[in-house]
Amino acid sequence: MLQLAIIADDLTGALDTAIKFSKRGIRTQVMVGHKFCADELDLSKEVLVVDTETRHVPENEAYARVYKAVKLCMDQKIPYFYKKTDSALRGHIGSEFAALYDVVGRQIAFIPALPKENRMTRGGIHYIRGVPVAESIFGKDALNPVRNSSVEKLINEETTLSIKSLTRDETGTWPEEQVLVFDASTREDMEKISKTLQEGDHLAVTAGCASFAEVLCDRIPFDLDKTRQVPKTEKLFVISGSINAVTEKQVAYAKEKGCARISLSQEQKLKGGYMDTEEGKHFLEGLSKVCREEDFLVIDVFSEDTIGDARAYALESGFSPEEIPERIAARLGELAGYISGLEEDATVMIIGGDTLYSFMKNLKKPLLDPFCEPINGTVSMFVKTVDHNFPLISKSGGFGQEDLIIEVSNYVLKNGGIQK
Repeated sequence: MLQLAIIADDLTGALDTAIKFSKRGIRTQVMVGHKFCADELDLSKEVLVVDTETRHVPENEAYARVYKAVKLCMDQKIPYFYKKTDSALRGHIGSEFAALYDVVGRQIAFIPALPKENRMTRGGIHYIRGVPVAESIFGKDALNPVRNSSVEKLINEETTLSIKSLTRDETGTWPEEQVLVFDASTREDMEKISKTLQEGDHLAVTAGCASFAEVLCDRIPFDLDKTRQVPKTEKLFVISGSINAVTEKQVAYAKEKGCARISLSQEQKLKGGYMDTEEGKHFLEGLSKVCREEDFLVIDVFSEDTIGDARAYALESGFSPEEIPERIAARLGELAGYISGLEEDATVMIIGGDTLYSFMKNLKKPLLDPFCEPINGTVSMFVKTVDHNFPLISKSGGFGQEDLIIEVSNYVLKNGGIQK
């Protein structure tokens, strides 16, 4: 029966968290999007992960979607809740905490740190590689800039919930505030916090990124199932809709190491109906040829001045620059669907949560079975649809070292896919 409900604000985050349980043999179901009903739930699973897609919606809409999802889970008498948040504190954390609290009515323990990526919380301030998050690259994020490094103040931007920050020395004390923010810098800190929460009967409602979710695997009683198998593949096709500087370095490094690379023009990534034009059809024919000839291909959206070039094209073409992210995600999702339908015996890798979600919307009733983490910061899964089945790897735009794409390619091509 369902033991844990995880509410994530985007699909890559949902998968990053789901895999922590699935790779341990804990039966896990991922719901794509917030529009689902109780009869769609597989009650034989133990973990339900819901992608509410609230990262880019207004805060009142984020509240409504999370409230509805949590209420549905409460009706199923699920005993544990985890609000998955972005490790760089992007999104509507305050609004979503408010919705969670309004339904469940219990204190939320928030542990935002991600030690493996050197993202930690000290004195209530969240740091990215030693830099306060608002002063890091995430403070300049094109879609969701983080304006406050104080976790307490950031949450209070969107809610009146009472909040208390606890240092490592204060772990084990239980103030009456509705949200408790825990300092953490190491895996050992996470383990200590989870043990303290369990002993104090405060484990029912927790929040954080995928890192603390992983610790919960040992604190909540689950049954294990390790019977899954995934078919092998011979190629890797990477589709990146992310414009994050981290991803840009990874793509450039992959090109330097010899991958085939296609950087989409402004028309190819932004022009409405482009794929139905003669130029678009010619592009797809060329893409099919490249996929037949290459074992390792990267398709991306970078240009000399990625954001400036896109804004200029938008103004020249008569649409608002605010439409750019949605148009890019839709086009890359369309291309991912086209490539996954080719009979090329390939694993598809998608970088960027919006691109991944757009891709899933193009599929017919996708069922996601998270499988393993081939490289830290990535999630492999088997996707089943009405039309076809295929292996897929996802990665958030801001994660990983410069050689991550190369590491993934080495793993896939050496092992013949996403096998463990």
